[in-house]
Amino acid sequence: MGIFKLKPVCKDYIWGGTALKERYHKNANSERIAEIWELSCHPEGLCVIEGTKKTLAKYIEEKPQACGTVCKKYSNFPILVKLIDAEDNLSIQVHPDDDYAMKNAGQFGKSEMWYVIDAKPNAYVYYGFKKNLTKKQFRKAIEQNTLCDLLNCVPVKAGDTFFIEAGTVHAIGAGCLIAEVQQSSNVTYRVYDYGRKNNGEFRQLHIEQACDVSNLRKIDRQLDFGHHLAKCEHFTVDKMEGINQTTIEVDDSTFHHLLILEGACTMSCGTESIQAEKGDSIFVEAESNEVVIEGSFTALHVFLQ
Repeated sequence: MGIFKLKPVCKDYIWGGTALKERYHKNANSERIAEIWELSCHPEGLCVIEGTKKTLAKYIEEKPQACGTVCKKYSNFPILVKLIDAEDNLSIQVHPDDDYAMKNAGQFGKSEMWYVIDAKPNAYVYYGFKKNLTKKQFRKAIEQNTLCDLLNCVPVKAGDTFFIEAGTVHAIGAGCLIAEVQQSSNVTYRVYDYGRKNNGEFRQLHIEQACDVSNLRKIDRQLDFGHHLAKCEHFTVDKMEGINQTTIEVDDSTFHHLLILEGACTMSCGTESIQAEKGDSIFVEAESNEVVIEGSFTALHVFLQ
């Protein structure tokens, strides 16, 4: 197939809003959409190839070379890409690394990156700690509901990026519309949830696990990814902005994924051609040679290295 659109998976959580319906014309049975899984082979949200009933996971199982040679080192498809609409605050949480997650949850850990698409006035994120903590201080802050006072609260605006390495305590604040690129994992340890209830019950916290995996050192935001938005062993993310014609050279090493954030374009690969607009999720197989993109658009470009 070479190049194709993916049909995403919508998730409704208590903190979600309506921006993904209004801005990206996403359809769901629920009033709100918290997350849209735009690229996913995770069993809790399987993307389907548009125009078919086949999941991307099944397609890759039948044609593993579509992922490229770099992907062979992973036991499962390694990346999950989301759109996130935080109408309310997300819980303060932390994700484990691969070793801990595999041992305790049977799946990958989670490092991730955020690209802020839009943010309301006074929007912020929590990103690591202001100072070094001991495990005793961390646990005491959780018990006394003073954890927020210790976290690094960062005002955000459109275009900001954050790399959240596994072990970093973090939270997306209300009013943020974010594109997230992460390891293909759904392991989250919730530390604090503002005393909220869902269907009359407090949401579960995971204090012991969080104490096991959290990095309690002061956060350092001085990260240099060169010309990339983010780069680690699990994914590379670029921002792509096209005005007239743009090309992507695709060899046999990796697949490519484009999430269109603004505008519209035509993408051509050999004899295949598809129309894409904001909110569309495009998968490009490894060995597709040159992909020509014409139009005015902004996208996140995700691949492996």
